[in-house]
Amino acid sequence: MNLQSIKHIMKNPILLFSFLLIVLFSCESSVQSQGFSINGVLKNAVNETIYLDYLTMTDAKTLDTTKTDANGKFAFSGIVKEYGLVRIRTVDNNAWLFLINNKDKVTINGDRKNPMVYTIKGGKDNETFQFINDFMVQSQIDIDAKNKRYVAAGQSNADPILVNKIKDSIMAQIADFETRFKKLSDTTNNHIIMLYASSFLNLEADMAYGKKILSRMESVAPKSIYTAQFKDRLTQLESQLNAQKAQQEKEKNTAVGGTAPDINLKTPDGVELKLSSLRGKVVLLDFWASWCAPCRRENPNVVALYKKHKDNGFTVYSVSLDKAADPWKLAIQNDGLIWPNHVSDLAGWSSSAAALYGVTSIPRTFLIDKEGKIVATNLRGEELDRKVEELLLSE
Repeated sequence: MNLQSIKHIMKNPILLFSFLLIVLFSCESSVQSQGFSINGVLKNAVNETIYLDYLTMTDAKTLDTTKTDANGKFAFSGIVKEYGLVRIRTVDNNAWLFLINNKDKVTINGDRKNPMVYTIKGGKDNETFQFINDFMVQSQIDIDAKNKRYVAAGQSNADPILVNKIKDSIMAQIADFETRFKKLSDTTNNHIIMLYASSFLNLEADMAYGKKILSRMESVAPKSIYTAQFKDRLTQLESQLNAQKAQQEKEKNTAVGGTAPDINLKTPDGVELKLSSLRGKVVLLDFWASWCAPCRRENPNVVALYKKHKDNGFTVYSVSLDKAADPWKLAIQNDGLIWPNHVSDLAGWSSSAAALYGVTSIPRTFLIDKEGKIVATNLRGEELDRKVEELLLSE
């Protein structure tokens, strides 16, 4: 259209109105052709407000709201930024999940009284998504029924062979469930199906499989928010598992029966003092801090224990989790902690000794025998007193 034609239209009101109608209609048709449309029926949901939410691993964003009619019919339309997982949700959080992309036409039929069972028609890979949901629901029903039989058999003192047979059946069905979902994750090229199917697996026990799924997701949908979030989730999970393993290793190193790991920190006077230098004595290794109220309340009991047994080969090796020397020294003085074995690296919770012994809360104690073996942890009061006496009397 040239400039002269535009001037002619602008001067003619009828032509101008017709031109605007064409433009508006064309824009509306463009939006509808680009976006998605969802319709369906929810039984037992009459004139009810429902929501359409876009779901990721970390968020649920409401895209639209509508009301069902007197027959439970509803419709949604709109545009999504990325192909993804959505749900239709009621006020009380009954939900129907499915996949949606722009240009998709999807039909959902469900029942408000039984939200676990519904049908999905249309849309990319919703047939597979329907299979996952149906299989998951049926498997859960079967496993729940077997669990009830297992509990009932156990409570009725049934034949152990029968009880074990039910248990084996449950475990076999769970194994089959995991096998099917792994196969589905391995064979689909849909990154959301991969993610959704793997969400029913125990990735904590099989990080290698989780990384395999991530690799496939990065191959088929490298820029997807689902891929990025799954990567973040695996990184977080791996970090947590590594921390748990490290903590378990520390606990193993400081388990009862093992040799107490050596500590070599400075006294208030700046002199290094090793825990191992007290070998030949019964030692109470005590983690505490001046700012720790429970520790301060326990100190009189430790003082009394020390005074009672110090002449018979008992002592205390106190490790402070203070960050400043003055409060530490003042607490030693004020609480009358008269034994000479006080050490700290003034690193607070970053104390090397606390890390070595896996200490995550205080007060925390380890009772060490004359040979340097850990014989008990966190004993208090009379129980601690009796154990110290027992160790002092032993050869």
